[in-house]
Amino acid sequence: MTSQVNESSQTVEQYVALRHPIHLYQLEDGSWFVKFPDLPGCMTDADRWEDLPQRIHEAKSLWIEGVLERGDEIPSPSNPY
Repeated sequence: MTSQVNESSQTVEQYVALRHPIHLYQLEDGSWFVKFPDLPGCMTDADRWEDLPQRIHEAKSLWIEGVLERGDEIPSPSNPY
């Protein structure tokens, strides 16, 4: 059974602040690919390492906004710190 976060009083930024694990890959061309295993379909990429933090934040924010707009629940991090 997947644990879910209670969204009744949570904002997008509060959800973004949750420490969901990421899988980070460097591709053959030197670019980067990131996916969130706990957030199905949430992924991003960046040409430069320096761009990753912003791209990760944007991808997670947009994913969470979409889930909340649909009225679905945000999964809790599988590996909280």
